[in-house]
Amino acid sequence: MANSCQADGGRSSTTGCAAASMGEGAGMRVWGAIVVGVLCVLIGALWFLQGIGVVGGSFMTGSKLWLFIGVVVVLAGIALLRSGYRARRRVDRP
Repeated sequence: MANSCQADGGRSSTTGCAAASMGEGAGMRVWGAIVVGVLCVLIGALWFLQGIGVVGGSFMTGSKLWLFIGVVVVLAGIALLRSGYRARRRVDRP
């Protein structure tokens, strides 16, 4: 089943066709970035808390290495969330 952009060769509404083609794959990438960002923030926070000794029961407890790894992962997650939300605003605009 072809969409209207493919049926008429994209001549009827070039902006509509561009938005449709961008929205198909871009929406999944945006949500993927948001989901991965949330996971990074949660896992990084856990590693940070283990690194400072708040969460126990692991070889990571009390290790400064995991404190720094946790901070880096949290920051990467925040960057992914920020880029995902910015891209989401661009994709959602008509």
